[in-house]
This record gives sequence, C-alpha cells and structure tokens, in this order.
Amino acid sequence: MVRKAVWLVLLSCSAVILSWRVAGAADETTKFRILLTNDDGIRAEGLIALAKEMRTLDAEVVVVAPAEDQSGMSHALTYHDPFRVEEVRSEKGELFGYSVNGTPADSVLLGAKVMMAEHPPNLVISGINRGENLGAVSHLSGTVGAAMEATTLGIPAIAVSLGRAQPMDYAYAAKVTKTIALAVREHGLPKGTCLNVNVPSLPENQIKGLVVVPQSDWRGEIRHEKRADLFNRPYFWRGFTVTAPEAPPDTDVAAFYSGHVTVTPIKLDWTDQAELPELKKWGLAERKKE
Repeated sequence: MVRKAVWLVLLSCSAVILSWRVAGAADETTKFRILLTNDDGIRAEGLIALAKEMRTLDAEVVVVAPAEDQSGMSHALTYHDPFRVEEVRSEKGELFGYSVNGTPADSVLLGAKVMMAEHPPNLVISGINRGENLGAVSHLSGTVGAAMEATTLGIPAIAVSLGRAQPMDYAYAAKVTKTIALAVREHGLPKGTCLNVNVPSLPENQIKGLVVVPQSDWRGEIRHEKRADLFNRPYFWRGFTVTAPEAPPDTDVAAFYSGHVTVTPIKLDWTDQAELPELKKWGLAERKKE
C-alpha cells in the first residue's frame, strides 16, 4: 500500500510538470508569468482572493503553496524529507494550483525550479497573509521568507499581508497587490531587494492612502504559557500578543496603524555598512589565535 501511494504521487508530479510544459507552449517568450505562494496553506482565503485577482491580468498565473499552515517558518528550507506535489482543484473541478509538503521557501524553489523550470516566473507574490508582518516581525514571517527566496533566485518578489480582523476581507488587499505588481512589472526592482506590503483591515473608504516607508524594529510581545499534561509533566504554548504599539513616525508600524497601506523595500544583504569601519578598528584580524 505504501509503495502504491508513493507511485501515485510520483505519477502526479510527472503529470504536473508535463502539463505545465504543454499548457505554456504558446507565446512563452513574451508571456508575463507570475508565481503565487503563501505561508497560510494552499486553501487559505487570502491566497484564493489573490489568485482570483491576479488571473484578471493578461499573464500566466501559477499557484504553488504549502499543503498546510507554515506560519512563522521565515526562510526555512527542507533538506531531510522528500517533497510531494499534488494538484488542488476547486469544487467545480478547475485546477487551482499545486500543494507542497514543505515550507513557503520550498514552494518557491519548487515552483520556479521545477514547475516553471522551462519558463521561469517574472514575478513572485507571497500572500495574502492573515495578519500584518511589520517591523522585526517580518524576520519571522514565512510570507516574507518566500519573497526573500525568490529574491535569492533573482526574481522580483512581493510579500503581502492583511491586518488582523473579524471577518477578514481580502478583496481590497488583492486589488492593491495587483496595482503594485503592475508597477513592479513596469519599473523592476533592484537586485537583492523585494517589497513587504501591509494593508490595514479597514473598509476601502477608510484607507488613507499608500506610503513607502522604512521598517521599524518593533516585534510585539512573544509570550509562553506553561501547562501540565495528564502526568503532570510541564509543556509550553507560545503566543504572540499584538497591540497597536508606539513607533517612530514615518515607519511601517506607525503608518499602518494610522490607516495607510505600507510598502517597504527590504534587502537580502544584512551588512551594517556604517559599522564596518568601527569594527575594523577592533583589530580582530591582527589578534593571534589563543
């Protein structure tokens, strides 16, 4: 039974790759190609809304996303387990995309290097995430990690998140994402840079506009709750408390909580250029090994 299950999965993978080569046969050199992913899982409402909006463009849109929720995975990659790629269809039987039993960054790699290997994507969009990814929280985000993985491949990328609310309405965030995607298509992005976009969960008529702002160092409060199992052995749940924080003006956090859509360019290169000269004065290179 196990062998049969694996064989069926492998067959489906081969069919997936072949189907994309055949489906993309026409006008491959000029077609704009977009790869969509997320960290909330392939059936997440935000990804469905994003795919619906992006498919109104004259572009080839391919969805490759984690099979399950992978929030908080940052830029993690899987090395010790095999990947299973499966078709995901709508209730009407229409092909929506492909699920991957891995992280958001895994999904980008498989999407760009396997599913779209013959004709790679021109743009990767990760989202729409359930909950904002502002400040230093973006370092933890699988949504942002997926966009960063695309950046390592030299592909322009956008990470998009919608502020927490009940209920979540992704329609406006999807429209904003399409506008930004078209701008990226027109202007491009510098090598090693992607965009982190955060949309307040407000009615469209209450959005004050879109601003391009730097990232703050806010991370919110990470807490741990101690409990005991039936054998009185301790275990811990980790939680994240989100409150409207105080933040320097003209940063992503301040702008977001004042009702603006925020766009922040972030880089792969974490080098603190200003600190390099000072660090060289420490004489570390000249010190003898003890």
